[in-house]
Amino acid sequence: MKKLTFFPALLALLIATSSCDKNQDAPAPASAAAASADGKGGNDNPGGLTQGKTVISTNTGTYPYTEMVNNEVVNRTGTFTSSLRITGFEVRNGVITAIGTLSATPTSGPASAYGPVAVAIPLTLAQISSSCSGGTVNYGTLTVSLNGTTQNVNPVLNVSPAQSSQNLLGNQLCSLGRILGNPSPNDTGGVVAHLNKIISIIGG
Repeated sequence: MKKLTFFPALLALLIATSSCDKNQDAPAPASAAAASADGKGGNDNPGGLTQGKTVISTNTGTYPYTEMVNNEVVNRTGTFTSSLRITGFEVRNGVITAIGTLSATPTSGPASAYGPVAVAIPLTLAQISSSCSGGTVNYGTLTVSLNGTTQNVNPVLNVSPAQSSQNLLGNQLCSLGRILGNPSPNDTGGVVAHLNKIISIIGG
């Protein structure tokens, strides 16, 4: 008699459990934006920042020109400020490449402004340095044309953790420094990812 009452009770319990499982909602996936809103997002999106901002690296140069003084031709030297605006970094054919535009604005003399012209600048790991106290990207020699002459400029980007109110920039600089401290040919993708995050943090 006990056996007859046991099996119906067990069957009722199994049916109730199955019904509960069917009606239970699946857990909603965590929002990527919510996960990163507190600054603890994944490595691909620190603090929910958006990449694609720009950073300007400037330096000055000179160019020759002439003018008439008392009916005589006088040689003069004009000056200009070059602007390298980097919008991102890529790996092209295995080479780290800075993508952006180069322009120049005269600060003295009669020359017209130059650019902006699109540039894709190949970089070696030796041109990039980084530590917890700061980072530098030396873009090498670039050329601008002013007043019919070609002049060389050597733009350098200097980055300091003080450029960010949070410690995101310092963390990125430290992490990049560790990669550059013992580099290998396979590190190009990681270096590019860090550089893009850095300019995203400090760009305007």
